Amino acid sequence: MKKLLTAAASSLMLTALLSSCNEYNEYTYDETTCYYVRYTVTGIPDETYKIYYATEDDENQLMQRKSPDGQYSIVVGPVAKGFTADLTASNSDRGGAPSYMSIEVCRRSEPFVLKKSTSRSFSIEYTIK
Repeated sequence: MKKLLTAAASSLMLTALLSSCNEYNEYTYDETTCYYVRYTVTGIPDETYKIYYATEDDENQLMQRKSPDGQYSIVVGPVAKGFTADLTASNSDRGGAPSYMSIEVCRRSEPFVLKKSTSRSFSIEYTIK
């Protein structure tokens, strides 16, 4: 019974994820244009970083926190072709840029693919084409 409930819950979550591409916002979604964006920031462990990133609603969201390993990862979506993924980060404790930032994109449930990365920079941007 427990396996059946787990399978049913997993199926429901997958269905919700895949059907979310049909929700309304300013973009039009179909089977081929539903994307997810993963932002990654690597910095100094146990120091606070301010991270601003573009959301699926084309708004800038702020995340400010410490991470024991200095790794931060955020996934947004669904988004469509033409969406501009924008990531800005800085060390709140010392100032300065993080050691590494990247933007990865996946289509529907396919694996994420690195689209842009930078070292020792404050911002990075990528437009889905």
